Amino acid sequence: MKKFEDKLIAEFQDFEHEKFHVSFMPPKVFLCGGEVDIKATIPKSLRDRLITHFSAHEDELHDSRIQAEDFKDYFKEGAYSDLLEFETDIANIATLIVICLESAGSLVELGLFCMAPTTASKLLIIAPQAELAGEDSFIFLGPLDHIKRNNPDAVVAYPWPSSDVLEYEHIELVVGDIKQKLEKMKKTQKFSENNSAHIAFLIYDVIILAESITITEIEYTLLAFKLEIDGKTVSRLLYLLEKIGLIAHTVYSNVIYYFDTPGSTRRIKFGTDTKGRTRDSQALTMALRSAYTADNDESSKRRVLVLKSIKQIKSEMK
Repeated sequence: MKKFEDKLIAEFQDFEHEKFHVSFMPPKVFLCGGEVDIKATIPKSLRDRLITHFSAHEDELHDSRIQAEDFKDYFKEGAYSDLLEFETDIANIATLIVICLESAGSLVELGLFCMAPTTASKLLIIAPQAELAGEDSFIFLGPLDHIKRNNPDAVVAYPWPSSDVLEYEHIELVVGDIKQKLEKMKKTQKFSENNSAHIAFLIYDVIILAESITITEIEYTLLAFKLEIDGKTVSRLLYLLEKIGLIAHTVYSNVIYYFDTPGSTRRIKFGTDTKGRTRDSQALTMALRSAYTADNDESSKRRVLVLKSIKQIKSEMK
């Protein structure tokens, strides 16, 4: 393993993370709001109706959707101990955050995300038309006015669906607003070591390039980039990447290896290194692969067999 760790450091140490740029495409849409019940005859909330509509008519939105419920085991698995940290990480990694204002939880999310500089510009708020016109509208108007001052098209209002009626004639227009907002979203950002999504996407890129990699090897690679990220943070971001479908893992012997899922697309543009070189994905992957394909020692054999196993797993995932 030491030979592969040394190769990771050698290949990545000349890159400067200050030059990196992060891509948020293909998109991830974090959808917040009311109750979702796939068994219900009539959808329980606007969010439930959107999910149903995406599944039937909008493949790209369906595939890009993230729900907090997808992470229901986050506490049990020890990935997160803090709900706010958990939701902030999801929001940071999302291209767009859609909040249907229809539950106490969605009001909390509105307050959390509208004040955070990394997420405020990503918001699309879908508000109930009747509530905005009602006498208690100050509950909504304060945060919404704050958002609209900086982002005028971040708030839309619609008549709310009835919990007793299956039809909702406004659904296609609501979906149209989501698609239009997604099209306008900023697709790239300059890399920041203080943004959890940027670190997560860098880890994802390393996994793509390495083809199979352990958490210890990921930590060595981050150090090669001159990034000091603690092991707990790396673990939680691996959990996040796995839950949104970008990576998976397998156990070989007693070691966990991470790999990218089929259809992966790199998210970080490295730029030139300190030697003025631009290294493409294939060149980096081949360089890393050379650390174990040229030798016949036990660790090299293990890595070759791990990669063979992962290729079989990935072929079955397609």
